[in-house]
Amino acid sequence: MAVKQNGPARENERVETHLQEVVDGALELIRDENVGAILLECSDMPPYAADIQAATQLPVFDFITLIKWMHSAVMQRPYAGWM
Repeated sequence: MAVKQNGPARENERVETHLQEVVDGALELIRDENVGAILLECSDMPPYAADIQAATQLPVFDFITLIKWMHSAVMQRPYAGWM
């Protein structure tokens, strides 16, 4: 488990220990050609999201992407690009 109860929010060493196992699991999952994205349902999984995405080249979603998406929908920033 990457998150320690009653301790730091993230233990880097434990995440690194399980990283290859998690990435290997994702690579096994995408052998199914019908998989077009990966949803990390467990709150312990966001630390692995970038590595899973790099290995699988698929979109990876977790509760952090949900929070960012919801925030961007309710807190629009003024457009500052070229028109």
